[in-house]
Amino acid sequence: MNSIDDILHLSEIFGLPNHEPGSILLAFVFSIVWQLVDASLDDEGLLELTSNKSSNWPHDMEIDGLLKRNDNHGLLEKANTEMAITLIQFLLQNEVTSRILHLASQNMPTHWEDFSQRFSVLTTKSLVVRNSKHINPEALTYLASHTSKFLERESKTIPRGEFHALLSSGSILALTSQHHGTSGSALWLPIDLFFEDIMDGTQAAAASAVENLTGLVKALQAVNSTTWHDAFLALWLAALRLVQRERYPIEGPVPRTDTFLCVLLSVTPLAVANIIEEEESQWIDQSASSPSNQWKEKKGKCRQGLVNSLQQLGDYESLLTPPISVQSVANQAAAKAVMFISGITNGSGSYENTSMNESASGCSGNMRHLVVEACISRNLLDTSAYLWPGFVNGGTNQVPQGIAGNVSCWSLVMKGSSLTPSLTNSLITTPASSLAEIEKIYEVATTGSEDEKIAAASILCGASLFRGWSIQEHVIIFIVTLLSPQAPANISGSYSHLINCAPFLNVLLVGISPVDCVQIFSLHGVVGLLTLTYFHVL
Repeated sequence: MNSIDDILHLSEIFGLPNHEPGSILLAFVFSIVWQLVDASLDDEGLLELTSNKSSNWPHDMEIDGLLKRNDNHGLLEKANTEMAITLIQFLLQNEVTSRILHLASQNMPTHWEDFSQRFSVLTTKSLVVRNSKHINPEALTYLASHTSKFLERESKTIPRGEFHALLSSGSILALTSQHHGTSGSALWLPIDLFFEDIMDGTQAAAASAVENLTGLVKALQAVNSTTWHDAFLALWLAALRLVQRERYPIEGPVPRTDTFLCVLLSVTPLAVANIIEEEESQWIDQSASSPSNQWKEKKGKCRQGLVNSLQQLGDYESLLTPPISVQSVANQAAAKAVMFISGITNGSGSYENTSMNESASGCSGNMRHLVVEACISRNLLDTSAYLWPGFVNGGTNQVPQGIAGNVSCWSLVMKGSSLTPSLTNSLITTPASSLAEIEKIYEVATTGSEDEKIAAASILCGASLFRGWSIQEHVIIFIVTLLSPQAPANISGSYSHLINCAPFLNVLLVGISPVDCVQIFSLHGVVGLLTLTYFHVL
């Protein structure tokens, strides 16, 4: 913008008191439209009818004399004028440029009055406008009038002086984001719209939301020419806003908290993991073929951008209050960080599988603790995140209340404990923390006794499905696979092997019947596979 101003002297022509990029951009767009109007008036000899009787814009290039006049010259000149007026009509009709011209009418009243007078002469006296099949004089006049009153309803709530502040931000896109919070948020508005679309309960998407979100974030980061820190921060904020909207739902009494948390803590980390994996795999391929330092310098930009975005996420306290249903889970995540920093372990010397009761009341966790845990479980971060300033509040020398010395119920399963009723109930209400734990239950569901299979099915459809965010996609695949058991090799006749599996299948079908669960399946892109499985069972 500064380079353009140095060449076109827009600050001098419009008397701009400063050289801020937003102000220059406004003057640049306004000058283009104005010059098109003057050029069209000049082509038809109508400048004499204007107040100044001449163009306000210098003609540095006169090429008419270089053109060989012939019989087609008049037709070309008329076509050129018609093209210029059509372009004026487009700029008045386009939403972005019409917003900019509206700002010009608000902040440059003297220049706008001169421009309006010239534009009025063009629309009322131009033979090209009158005779063109592509230009409607009434529509052109309406567009100009509409532009001068653009967004009148919104402007009533915005003091006129704030237009200058918006211009000084350097981005006209700030105009579209003034009601959405942080400056420049309009750049990332497609992410919010994407989240709203995938939460539409009337449709079940065939494609995985993870894949679509990965492509969207990559495209926005490239188009907006931003850092990965900005892109990831915008992604987390959009997902957190989605969760916060569920605190005051307007759709009805059916809660969808688990679905919203799935977007924040499963879908979003998976999309981030895809982006980081793609960048780092590209670095490995390129560094293997080229020994230069070019690719070494690029290594880790995505991952470092993720770290920076999560560190800054702590500044958005209003978005970090967890829903009541997961307050205890957030507290446990915060307690885990305290245990790591304090060096607290269980009898086996590990803090990972230490059992905590439902409250862990000695620690106050928020949504950032859950986001960080989700990223650690996906190997996007390591436990050094627990040492971030402000991540753990208060002292770390006191053991948080609610931390027991015994190991968790999932550790008992991994050690070979049988699925007793009490252990099964604990596993149903406690989500698994690793793929190995879920694979152990899946093995029981396929090879165990009838009672063990039913217990395993209940566990898979429990907390691990709804809130096992780090392994949720694997649980879903295991459930879909179990819904279509293979027929025994020795079966014969018309007898269906599914009859013997009825109690087991019933537990699975009832377990995935809640509305939240159907939406979670949709987010992970297995609705088509699930539908085929349903038909097979029926």
